Amino acid sequence: MVLKNENQLFKSMQEVMDANKASGMYFFNAGNMEFFKSEIETDLISSRWFITSELSRKGFGHPREFTVREVLDNTGKIKTVDRGFKTLDDAKRAMLKL
Repeated sequence: MVLKNENQLFKSMQEVMDANKASGMYFFNAGNMEFFKSEIETDLISSRWFITSELSRKGFGHPREFTVREVLDNTGKIKTVDRGFKTLDDAKRAMLKL
């Protein structure tokens, strides 16, 4: 099991993914990622932030949208912080303001 001590930070996306799965959550499950056409766009930033992209909520034929995510705790639970960015750079700029 990959659960972290409360004071310990994750060092990689793989650690977050492993903890999420070990805690019985499905954020990174291949079926979920495929259903939402999700892709992880960045490595883990400051041990708690990362950016994903998904198929636009407007549907096929529209550009992908970018979402800022936060790892909430030692279980690898994921929170959507902000979404709907048109570019990866826009999402990164928004994340720097958090």
